[in-house]
Amino acid sequence: MLALAGAAEAQQKPWRFGHQMPVDHPLNQGVTKAAQEIAAKSGGRLKVDVFPSSQLGTGHEMIDQVVAGTLEFIIDGPGTLSAWQKPLSILEAPFLARDWDHLVKIIDSPFGQEQFKQIAEKRGLQKVGVFYYGTRQLTTAKKAVEKLEDMKA
Repeated sequence: MLALAGAAEAQQKPWRFGHQMPVDHPLNQGVTKAAQEIAAKSGGRLKVDVFPSSQLGTGHEMIDQVVAGTLEFIIDGPGTLSAWQKPLSILEAPFLARDWDHLVKIIDSPFGQEQFKQIAEKRGLQKVGVFYYGTRQLTTAKKAVEKLEDMKA
């Protein structure tokens, strides 16, 4: 998932940060902690209000709000962003990255840099960072899956 921001100006009102995950999700916990850190490290000058659980709309609607300047931040996946920058959809491919470090290399590669440059030029969206959504896993009822052969019936 990617954190995106519009053109933020000097703070006169709290920044708003919207996302689609529920309150108890690690993403919301991370964003809430970041908001607390921002307030603490700025001596209270900066404030971020967090709106989880699609309170401010769908991913597409919140991205439109960021573009319009009515919402400062959103976290959403490359699948949503690919509506405006099609090549970003490749980042949704399963098992594309081996691990976190490999994912960061892909996003920071010339390909990734070019995609985010284009979405910034086309939509005014700036990539602030990357949030690790977690490793995908497979669970079974009868045996552990540790290698491809374990998937056979």
